[in-house]
Amino acid sequence: MSLSDDDIAAVVDALIGNVFRHTAPGTPFGVQVVRTAQAVELVVEDGGPGIPEPDRALSRGSSTGSTGLGLDIAQRAATATGGSMRIARGPLGGARITVTFALAPSAPSGRRLRRPRTSRRRPVRGR
Repeated sequence: MSLSDDDIAAVVDALIGNVFRHTAPGTPFGVQVVRTAQAVELVVEDGGPGIPEPDRALSRGSSTGSTGLGLDIAQRAATATGGSMRIARGPLGGARITVTFALAPSAPSGRRLRRPRTSRRRPVRGR
């Protein structure tokens, strides 16, 4: 299953919004997008306090001071594509959320690929 532009925007908005909602002003953060042949990986990390219980954070409403909606949106979107989401402590010292969106395999076009034609030059005879 592929995601709509609105679904992807909702994931990005939710995760970056979480950085601003749950960290102090001026806290460093980073966003990275990496595409491979099989997936697109979105990584959002910050230098905030992190998420003390990552497994529990995925249960909506279980985090102190949070509804868990942003993480829920990201996890549902990843799962809808056959992907996944991981929560860890990142190099900046805070939370590192990695959302992997699996790419649908490209459908074969039904056309056979032809070998390129090779030609031999004929000698030019006098004019």
